[in-house]
Amino acid sequence: MTNIELEFKRIIEGLAGELISIDSKLELLFHMDKKLRKDALDELNISPAFFGLTIDSLKTDTIISLSRFFENKRQTQNIFHLLEFVHKNLSLFSQESFKNRTGVTELLYPQQQITLKTVTQHKKELAEVNSILKNLHFWRNKRYAHLERQFFYEPLELTSKAPLRYTDLRRLIKLAGQILNTYLVAFEDRSNTFRATNLCDVDTVIDILKKYRQSLIK
Repeated sequence: MTNIELEFKRIIEGLAGELISIDSKLELLFHMDKKLRKDALDELNISPAFFGLTIDSLKTDTIISLSRFFENKRQTQNIFHLLEFVHKNLSLFSQESFKNRTGVTELLYPQQQITLKTVTQHKKELAEVNSILKNLHFWRNKRYAHLERQFFYEPLELTSKAPLRYTDLRRLIKLAGQILNTYLVAFEDRSNTFRATNLCDVDTVIDILKKYRQSLIK
């Protein structure tokens, strides 16, 4: 691989790893905070400090990490930096480059070719979620990365000032995954699933606690 190819591979694989971590933390947070608090509250209350702090930590980490992933700053690695890199190096996705990189014939060249139009479309899609990003960065800046006085004393005001729902965060992650996979497929004909396979293995712990609690009743 050329130096440019290696640099692109490092950028996109690094961002893919970040997205897997963010998605998994968000889904584990939702699973623990919504499902388990509803269906296994007695088990959570066997160790309330541990489970409460875990849920709180997952929320903090998810907000900060997702905000960082979408932070449009030149000196950081983020999805906007990826698009700028692709924009400047569209030759990475030419048929000749693909053949030299993978050794496959033209018949296996990905159907979706990467052009300036592709990058422009992705920038447009990111602009369409700007209101969500604005609220996400607001949460990060005012409460999670820093403690602004207003939201330190009245944390619930954050929701009314900058509404941010689970579905909003899912929309951001889905869009990011689609963008990354577009370039992964075009670069080396593969795509990622951005979620850990053992995401809900906390359920094993809950089952053990449930059996323990039932044994105490007997």
